[in-house]
Amino acid sequence: MPTVTVSMPYRGCPDTVRRAVDAVLNQTYTDLRLIVIDDGDTEQPPWPALADVDDPRLVRFSLTENRGRYFADAVTLAATDSPWWTVHDADDEAEPTWLEVMLAAAEDADVVFTGQRVHPLAGSRTITEKVRPYHDSDLLAHHAHMAGLWSTTWLRTVGGPHPGYRIGWDTLLTATAYAAGRVGVVDAPLYHRHRRRGSLTTSPTTGTRSAARRRVTEELRVLWPKVRAAAADGGAAAVGAVIAATVAPELRDAVAREAAALRDRLASCPAVPVPVPEVVVERRAGERYATDLTAHARLWRGWALDRAGAAELDARLAELQPRVVVEAGSGSSTLVLARYAAATGAHVVTLEHEPRFREATLRLLAEHDVAGRVDVRLAPLVETDHGPWYDAALPDGIGLALVDGPPEGAGGR
Repeated sequence: MPTVTVSMPYRGCPDTVRRAVDAVLNQTYTDLRLIVIDDGDTEQPPWPALADVDDPRLVRFSLTENRGRYFADAVTLAATDSPWWTVHDADDEAEPTWLEVMLAAAEDADVVFTGQRVHPLAGSRTITEKVRPYHDSDLLAHHAHMAGLWSTTWLRTVGGPHPGYRIGWDTLLTATAYAAGRVGVVDAPLYHRHRRRGSLTTSPTTGTRSAARRRVTEELRVLWPKVRAAAADGGAAAVGAVIAATVAPELRDAVAREAAALRDRLASCPAVPVPVPEVVVERRAGERYATDLTAHARLWRGWALDRAGAAELDARLAELQPRVVVEAGSGSSTLVLARYAAATGAHVVTLEHEPRFREATLRLLAEHDVAGRVDVRLAPLVETDHGPWYDAALPDGIGLALVDGPPEGAGGR
């Protein structure tokens, strides 16, 4: 199987990076290497949130200074030896089949793009965006998110992520894929963009209506006809020459230095599928309902509650013996509650606003023979005076509430 390098530039989102990392490490395609690259964030580095992740496919690397996400991507692209490369933003979340489906569509393609779901800052309504068709024109248009699958060789040939830009370059790069390469398209929304306050697209200084964004847009509109003409005349290599001429020598040298350091780090990290280890979790006295569950690392990837949280929940259930339990946000914790309900006859209500997560939870319960033990309700989010909450009536006499939702991407938690 070909190895895929996943570049995850990080800056200023400690509350979402673990979700993003779990989404990558929980891919059904396992031959990957995930590089979390800290873009000089000394105030809120990502490492505390990832302290207990022991998957050897995760590579941690810190840049010496903040230079922007495309600089970070340029470093990972220059350092990798894998045939395929992609990006996953530190505040987003890919479907488990994201890499597998893109690789299946990559035959005879230099780049594969997928649809995406955009989650707004507040409310429950998501927007599904398909890959926009390409029109051979000097008018630059945005076609897809950069979180597609890129041939490493081809991407390097056309210049790749531009280390001199902090915003907007993905628009030109994805358009270049059509002008100078072979593009595969998967309409299914395999990637979830979670809009976040203070991100590059929402910040007043870099957002879609900012002066900086307008300035970059004008620069790229001037550059695009040159890129398009080069693609028509000489293909990918000619485009690469045009792009290279816009990169300052000192930036090119800085990328090379950082990439050399990252390459040394990668040399000590395996780029192969790894078996999921069995994890021994210290259990508190009285724990019953998560017994033989918390030892399985795969069960706790990509879900809201971690293994330590499951052990704590288990101990609370054994101690308090609640007759009515309400859970906000479904996941692996729902399995613990279902086993508790099966053993005690307790009434458990779980609120979930995402149909796909509800279905995944129902499958999980069925796999463990506790289907029907929890009332997993599909409850859309509504705005309240205290932020978004689930549009569902709560039962009387609640003895224990486990609140791990709504998610931050929807304005909660």
